[in-house]
Amino acid sequence: MSKQEKNAVNETANMEQTTQDNTNPVDNGLSSKLESLESENAQLKSENDSLKSENENYQNLITELEEQLSTLQSEKEELIRSSTEEISRLSTELSGAQKDAKEGRITAKVDGVKYQIVGKRFNYKGKEITPETLQSDEKLLRELIELKVGFITEVKED
Repeated sequence: MSKQEKNAVNETANMEQTTQDNTNPVDNGLSSKLESLESENAQLKSENDSLKSENENYQNLITELEEQLSTLQSEKEELIRSSTEEISRLSTELSGAQKDAKEGRITAKVDGVKYQIVGKRFNYKGKEITPETLQSDEKLLRELIELKVGFITEVKED
């Protein structure tokens, strides 16, 4: 090989070495940055998946709570309706009791039928019974009604 050829080969080798030296630090810096970004991206993807799962759990909880709310609202409406009916029934009953008290009548109900108890006291099966006792003892009142005693009469409601 001639001297010129040797110089050309040496010069080419020197250029390649210079090129490698110049690109290597840049490539190493970029490779390092790329690895860092890929690692960060993987971490963010994992965190995103976790947040998506958590969000789905919260959405399911919201759906469940909305269903419970709907059920409770329905129950509340039913309670209000039944309470209103009971208040109306009790108001009617109170009005009747006030009317009876004003008129001095003692009454009691059996199977939804109102009966007036006339008299102060009477004996039945060896016991002294008062109208107040009959008001609180539906079983005894029913028994006397079935016997058709004269001091218990049905009251016709207006």
